[in-house]
Order: sequence, then structure tokens, then C-alpha cells
Amino acid sequence: MNNCVLGIDPGYSGAIAVFNCGQPNHVYDIRVYDMPILKTGKKTELDEVELFTLFDNLLFGGRKVSAFVEKAQTMPGQGIASTGRYLVGYGQILGILAGLRIPKTLVHPRTWKAKMMRDMEKEKQASILRCKQLFPEFAQQHLTLKKHHGRADAILIGYFGMQTGG
Repeated sequence: MNNCVLGIDPGYSGAIAVFNCGQPNHVYDIRVYDMPILKTGKKTELDEVELFTLFDNLLFGGRKVSAFVEKAQTMPGQGIASTGRYLVGYGQILGILAGLRIPKTLVHPRTWKAKMMRDMEKEKQASILRCKQLFPEFAQQHLTLKKHHGRADAILIGYFGMQTGG
């Protein structure tokens, strides 16, 4: 039975990376999903039903799934309302993982970036560059736009998790 490691960048512009693994640390397939969101007028929120379905489908066949989630933190200059929405979405992600009994590890952004982007700028575009180095064929198809930094972050968070005990 194959294992599955998730890397989750929890923001609305974030993503979920799914690493299907055979032997420990041997990736045979990567998939990436943009964070499912609902837009109602000007309001944006997490589509928790879609996220639940995605995670639940990964458990099919009794696969062992573990998740590495970027630890939430407030950002200087971010408004109270947007911080509140972000933290609500973050809590929903953690709740869905807990409800499905998917073990999670919270990873501080500085921690995964220090290992995965050593000797690189820690800017958003640097994660895309690092993914292009690690997974060139995948990146060529799935990381083609600047806005795909959330996908790249999710991939690096998941890969960090695999390297450190996923």
C-alpha cells in the first residue's frame, strides 16, 4: 500500500500538494490543487466541502496519509477582517484533517524555507524557482505563472515533510 504526504499552504491563494510515495522518501507522483474557495460577491471563503472531499478521497483503500501544514501567522499590515478570514480558513483545514484522522504536523514558514530554499531569497517567486530545480517536468506544466507561488510553497512544504519524517 502506498503512502501519501500532503503539503498545505493554507491561504486563499495557497494550495495542497499531494505526494504519492512508494518506499519512504520515494515520490512516484505529485499532484497539486489550488485551495478550493467560494466567491460570493466580494466575499471569499474556503470551500470546506470540496476540501473535505479531496482529503477523504485520498484515504481510499486505506492509504496512510500525513499532512504538513504551514503554521498560521499574522502578517504586518494585514487588516483585521482579512486576518480573521485567513484564521477561520486555517482552522477549517485543521478541523477537516482532525475529523478524517489525518495526522498533521505544523511547520513554521522559517523552518521549511531554511531547509528547502537554503542560499536563496525567501521571496514568493523563489519557491517556484526551487521547485523548477527539484521537479523540472512537473514545474514546467504546473508552475507557469507568478500566482502559482502557493502551489510551489505547498510542494516545498510537503517535500520538507518527507525529508524530515513524513
